Amino acid sequence: DLKGNPAIPAQRLGPAGQTTWNVNATIDDRGRAWVAFDARVNSRADEIFVARVGKATSQVTRVTADDGMPSKYPDLAVANGRVALTWFDERDGNKEVYLFVAREDELTEGLEQRATRITNSPGESIGAYVAWNAKRRRFGLAWCDNSVGQHEIYFLSVNDRGTPIEAARRLTSTSTDSLIPAIKPFGNGFALAWGEYTPAKRDTHESGDARSEIVFALVR
Repeated sequence: DLKGNPAIPAQRLGPAGQTTWNVNATIDDRGRAWVAFDARVNSRADEIFVARVGKATSQVTRVTADDGMPSKYPDLAVANGRVALTWFDERDGNKEVYLFVAREDELTEGLEQRATRITNSPGESIGAYVAWNAKRRRFGLAWCDNSVGQHEIYFLSVNDRGTPIEAARRLTSTSTDSLIPAIKPFGNGFALAWGEYTPAKRDTHESGDARSEIVFALVR
């Protein structure tokens, strides 16, 4: 409630793994919560799970196959009976961003075979987040990639079928690491925020040399 007290008892959705560090959620127009996370549970590596949560019941589905390659850090957006799910995967030997846009009932195990590989770069593509803009009827996808020597922020908009509306855009060009963007719908486009990180000289967060700033931008 508005005072921070639980309105209903908590539900146990499913087992987490030792590296389940990133859990993301959204609410659909029916009032259900959708929760996405990764976990190594009866699998050789971390895989993606999606939970659909009502007031009294929940349904949890492992949506990526047990292929022995890590699938990590999922995010999702739900709109008009369709779901956009993004994550980064090492199934092709590198950390690349994938996007799956489909009907709710199509979130089944092995969906990575039907997902779109968004990135194909020599560096690591990670930190992907997705949002729905109802006014423009499109999903916005943002992530970071370090192919140019440090991480930079990239953006792509797709329609409700997952088809790109334009080519992916690089939003930053800095000497620092532009990391892990957050994205929300705003007006005719999207609002993004991320961190600009200058690593410590001794490559440790505790040395006092590291510095991080928060950056905000609007994109269409």
